Amino acid sequence: MNARLRKSCLLSLILYVGILFCVPPAHALENGLALTPPMGWNSWNRFACNVNEDLVKSAADAPVSSGMKDAGYEYVVIDDCWQVSRDAAGNIIADAKTFPSGIQALADYVHSKGLKFGIYSDAGTMTCAKRPGSRGHEY
Repeated sequence: MNARLRKSCLLSLILYVGILFCVPPAHALENGLALTPPMGWNSWNRFACNVNEDLVKSAADAPVSSGMKDAGYEYVVIDDCWQVSRDAAGNIIADAKTFPSGIQALADYVHSKGLKFGIYSDAGTMTCAKRPGSRGHEY
């Protein structure tokens, strides 16, 4: 390496190091929020529409029995295919064949494990699996 190139590299290095020391460090709020990314289980990637009440209960049992809950895994989410239609008032109806106890009972079960329960809908008229979405029924 010739002297001119070495001098140029050295000056660049000094400039970059100088810039690093001039940039103030980032500070997070110490409010207890988002200490980890949201961690948990979501039905879609592995099961798609092959989801049912027993599967979701097993998914809620697993992080508790394995210790993953203590490591921060706290969510159990049904992603799609839990709903089949709407009632006369426009409320989404859960699939009684795959969720015979109903969604509220399933949510209560997940919550009894100390976990948070999530359920998917879509901002459009239909979900990806062509089930009823939320558009026009946000309230």
